[in-house]
Amino acid sequence: MNLSQYDNVVQKGLLLVAILAFAGSVYLSVSVYTKEQALIAETAAPSAGAVDPVSRNRNANTNYNSIAQWNLFGTANKPKPATAKKAPVVNAPETRLDLKLLGVVFDKKTSNSFAIIKPGRNKQKLYKLNDVLPGNAEITEITERGVTLKRAGRFESLPLQSHKSKKNSPVRRMHASNINQI
Repeated sequence: MNLSQYDNVVQKGLLLVAILAFAGSVYLSVSVYTKEQALIAETAAPSAGAVDPVSRNRNANTNYNSIAQWNLFGTANKPKPATAKKAPVVNAPETRLDLKLLGVVFDKKTSNSFAIIKPGRNKQKLYKLNDVLPGNAEITEITERGVTLKRAGRFESLPLQSHKSKKNSPVRRMHASNINQI
């Protein structure tokens, strides 16, 4: 096969692809047009058992709501909102979990308070109100002196580590609004 015959075959192949693409687009256009016409005719001439437009829209919204519940794009991890400050838990026993409270950033507005906790041999992390610690203990309160946990329906306390136990670790009291000074 020489070059001119090859070009001729390629041109015929391209022409065939173009014709098929055109025929497909015509078919789709006609199909969509007839469906639109059927829908217009259905809405223009209500039948004996027709539904009024208000309830029809309500059903359409219901269908959209059911689609939204499919979670097509997954679900967002919505953080629990910080709850209003509850009465402090008095005399909660100290937790037996392997946790060390290394520091707190306390503010009267509870959503600004944080606790630095070291779980077991893991690295220390910053936790806030309603966070769940290893051992399924949820932080319910952060104060200047420690953290109150709720585990298995019971309240437990996690006191701030005494600065006396570590000679070279100074304890500084600081308001949460001054956190940028650290």
